[in-house]
Amino acid sequence: EYSIDSFRKELEEADYEILTFSIQFGEIWAKVGKKS
Repeated sequence: EYSIDSFRKELEEADYEILTFSIQFGEIWAKVGKKS
């Protein structure tokens, strides 16, 4: 099961962060940005 938490953790390791996210039709749609 792929969760938003594991997604966020992967992004943080790559120096990105989740700006906003929503769940539509069973899919996670996330807007990500490089950490400043």
